[in-house]
Amino acid sequence: ASASVSVDVDAGATVSGPIVTVGADWVGVSATGGGVVVVPFGAIVAIGMSLGDLLRTARGESEPHGVTLAARITFGFLLRDLVRRRTSTTLGLRGGKGLVGTIDRAGEDHLDLALHDDGQPRSAQSVSGYRLVPLSAVCTITLAGNLPR
Repeated sequence: ASASVSVDVDAGATVSGPIVTVGADWVGVSATGGGVVVVPFGAIVAIGMSLGDLLRTARGESEPHGVTLAARITFGFLLRDLVRRRTSTTLGLRGGKGLVGTIDRAGEDHLDLALHDDGQPRSAQSVSGYRLVPLSAVCTITLAGNLPR
């Protein structure tokens, strides 16, 4: 079982639950009610955990054969995978604003989001607008299902 954490993000929100995976510059936390919340390291303000888990981080447990594949996956790589899969997401942005839609493109420093209602697949008829979002503004990405594998 993975450690349960409480991640305070720059938007003023807190994401709590077990850690699902850790990438090169992001962490995935199991969301209450299902799904996964991805938090880029740059949006993290503080992480709450038990004393035992805190002490374990000081020991720097390592993988027997080096770094795992998940640990090498960057936030940009994850975003491009979500683009390929046409995954519906909810973005939590700095300042507390939320946007729901599908990431159409992911660049080096921004993403393009097609806005549509939550739970609705992206189609020309369902899109109500578009947003260009700097990656530096993204605090959380909530996915209804599991992380793509």
